[in-house]
Amino acid sequence: MGDNVVHLILETFRDLPAPTQRFLEQASCLGTFFKTSTLSAAFKYNNSQIETHINIALEYNFISETATPGTYKFTHDRLLRNIYFDISEDKRENYHWTIAKIELNLHKPKLNTISFIEACQHAIKSQNIIQKSDRLPVSIFLIEGGKQAKNNSDFKTALLFFSTAKNIIEKTKKKKTYTQKSI
Repeated sequence: MGDNVVHLILETFRDLPAPTQRFLEQASCLGTFFKTSTLSAAFKYNNSQIETHINIALEYNFISETATPGTYKFTHDRLLRNIYFDISEDKRENYHWTIAKIELNLHKPKLNTISFIEACQHAIKSQNIIQKSDRLPVSIFLIEGGKQAKNNSDFKTALLFFSTAKNIIEKTKKKKTYTQKSI
C-alpha cells in the first residue's frame, strides 16, 4: 500500500465518529485479528454499540469479517500500525491494562491457552500503570505464562515474562529511607 493511500485512509479514519475511532483504537491493541467479545467485556460495549462500530468500520473497509463469527481482521497492516501508534502512550497502556485484567481473569494459567499468553503480553505492555495491589497477582500470572512459553520452547517470550515479573515485584518492594537522628 502506497504512502498516499495510507494517508487517505488515515484522513478517512479521522473523519469517523469519535466513538468508532476509539473502538478501532481499542481493537488495534488486540492486533490484526480481534474478537468483539473481548472488546465488549473489556470496554463494556453492548451489542448495539458493537454492531454500529463494526458496520461503520466494514463500510469504510477498515476491517473485514473472518470465517469465525465475532472475529474481525484489520484489512491492512499499515492501517493497523498507524491507528495503534497514533494512540497516545498513556491511553495505549490503559487500553492494554483493561484488556489484560479481563483476559487474565478469563484465562487462568492452568488452561494453557494462547489467550492466556496474549493476556500476559497485554500486562507487559501496561506494566508501568499496574496498581500496587495488582502487581503480585500479575507477576504470578507472568511467571506461569513464562513457564508455559518455556515448555513450548519459546525461550525469548519466557525470558520476557520472567524478567517483567521480576521488575514488577521489585517495584512493589518498599524503599526504606534511613535518616540519622540528631543527638
